[in-house]
Amino acid sequence: MDNECVYFYCVTGDSGQVAIELNRMLDCFIHSREFDGNRWKYVLNDRSEVKCQLLDKEREPEEVSKHTSELVSYFERVPTQKEEVKSSLLFQIKVFTTVLKVEYKRGDRNRENMMCDVLFHMADKLQGLLLFPDMSFYSGKRELVFNDEGKSDLVTYGPMINTDFFMKKFFMTDDSENKERRVRTMKRLKDEKVAFENLEPMEVDYTRYGIRIEESVIGRIMAIVSTGSHAFCALNFGEEGVETWWKQIHDMEEDGFEPLKNCVQEEKDYLFSKNNEENDHLRFFWQFEECNVFMWSLGLIKNMSFPSEHCEVVKMLEVMDLFYATSSKIDWETGFPNRKGRREIMDEADVTLHYLLACVEAMDKNKKMPRNIDTDIAMHRNHAFNWLLGIQPEWDVI
Repeated sequence: MDNECVYFYCVTGDSGQVAIELNRMLDCFIHSREFDGNRWKYVLNDRSEVKCQLLDKEREPEEVSKHTSELVSYFERVPTQKEEVKSSLLFQIKVFTTVLKVEYKRGDRNRENMMCDVLFHMADKLQGLLLFPDMSFYSGKRELVFNDEGKSDLVTYGPMINTDFFMKKFFMTDDSENKERRVRTMKRLKDEKVAFENLEPMEVDYTRYGIRIEESVIGRIMAIVSTGSHAFCALNFGEEGVETWWKQIHDMEEDGFEPLKNCVQEEKDYLFSKNNEENDHLRFFWQFEECNVFMWSLGLIKNMSFPSEHCEVVKMLEVMDLFYATSSKIDWETGFPNRKGRREIMDEADVTLHYLLACVEAMDKNKKMPRNIDTDIAMHRNHAFNWLLGIQPEWDVI
């Protein structure tokens, strides 16, 4: 099995948007990430790798110019009856500012289809083009723009000059609630000295979303605490710790609790597997950062730390022990008097999103994280808020 290498091209003043979009679209398929400047690698859930390299005309002008010049020279020689499309494509190639190389393993149809879906969706969202190994350019609409046989699905092709406009159009909203939230977010980031250099702040239409009910959130907390405590025992005490953990689970079940009831299939597979490795344990232990968001939203913990500091796992376990001890007395209508309101939750979600965007920009520019934000913490909290607000309908372990 060899690798498939696909190139994505667009015109943008901020190449960080490309990395953000790819990261977001692959989010639920990723087991781990490794970043090294303008190169990074994803390890997917099936343990195959996706290698990426991002070239930006502002930072790597010679490499981008050499790359696009070679493309122009190649396609200039292609005979075709679609001269108008060809001419427009050649102009488009000359003005490309961003080149993303994506390499992934062939041999699994599901993985190949998933990667194609992600890349086409990204091309459609960012108004770019994809170049496949057979030297065929495709649009985000899966239309053949042009190939080295001179064929095209199009009668005409209009080059895209600035995809930043489309990003702003996608996220902008005239709703006053969202505009006021934008002001609060920008003020807080400024007060916390989390600054953006070039990345445009995003405006998400939070008015489209609601907050999940208490029972649903508690169910997710129970699932995370179960899998996370299993991972904690495995990492710190080995097989003996896991055996002790299972004994505690059985004791809870005998007392009438169902701590594993709300686990998704991926969590169940992890708990019942005999072949877990350290990375598997770490992956599920990291979910405590998401549990931190849920406990905060219900008022079970008072504050969340700045995302440069990890959550207090021991404290969270103590909170859960207290919950189990008193759960039979909880009134689901009034049992969470300190639950955060809709505005506070959505404000925190918006700030967390911008923490993550600031990290992506810093990685893109190979700079230190602002305020030493831990990218993984910001990413997990953002994932939790997306689920809590219903932006992400189903739970996926990241």
